Amino acid sequence: MAGERTLKRLGEICEFRGGQGFPQKHQGAIFGEYPFIKVSDMELPGNRHRITRANHWIDEATRKELRAKPHPATSTVFAKIGIALTYNRRRLLSRPTIVDNNMMAAVPIESEVEPLFLYYLLKATDFNEVVSGTALPFINGSDLAKMEVEVPHLAEQKAIAAVLGALDDKIELNRRMNATLEVMARALFQSWFVDFDPVRAKLDGRPAAALDPATAALFPTRSKTPLSGRFRSVGELEPLKTPLPSSSTIAAGRRRRWVAIGHRPGFPPCQRRT
Repeated sequence: MAGERTLKRLGEICEFRGGQGFPQKHQGAIFGEYPFIKVSDMELPGNRHRITRANHWIDEATRKELRAKPHPATSTVFAKIGIALTYNRRRLLSRPTIVDNNMMAAVPIESEVEPLFLYYLLKATDFNEVVSGTALPFINGSDLAKMEVEVPHLAEQKAIAAVLGALDDKIELNRRMNATLEVMARALFQSWFVDFDPVRAKLDGRPAAALDPATAALFPTRSKTPLSGRFRSVGELEPLKTPLPSSSTIAAGRRRRWVAIGHRPGFPPCQRRT
């Protein structure tokens, strides 16, 4: 029946597999047949939910040399040692992938669990309950396999996974759109208010690029700040002297604001057209 849950051990619905040693001499390739990921790859752009990018790749010949076994695309991966494991971060593989020996993969038993549901189930499971070690925390697969979780029927798992997956996809799409808009806004600000591109275009008698006439009309035909020249300090332009208040003004007790050169050891630079 819908809504029913069965208490199972994680070892009954997935298999935990450790990572592979990754010699330095094989690291750094940006092309290959298999991504070879480390914990740091989990934080690459685009890898918030699924591993879509990797800093290291290997070809089939290297895989055979290392005797590495790729984890299937339906697996969920996570850190198994160090402070990173306490953050409970999970990532879903999007293709057969090899993980280094600081990581572990949960390979679903697909007759028992929907792979995407397993990913969300593991995200909601606190592995800190079975962490060992003090100075260097770690977990092992046998302890994880004994953890008990509530699991619905397979059909309900698929329905839950579909809803959560759609929400995550929408959130990721919005995040990427926001990142794109931020880049565009920065470029626009640089062009309009730092480089003065629309003002320069008017000075040169050219139409401002990518501006409609109404927006272009808002920009002045000349700039109050010189658009060329070099920066020089005030002291380079003219010698500066401090006029002292007259003794009669001081004696009369009149209050007058004034500033001496010593009060301002550094003057902001000014711009002079050369």
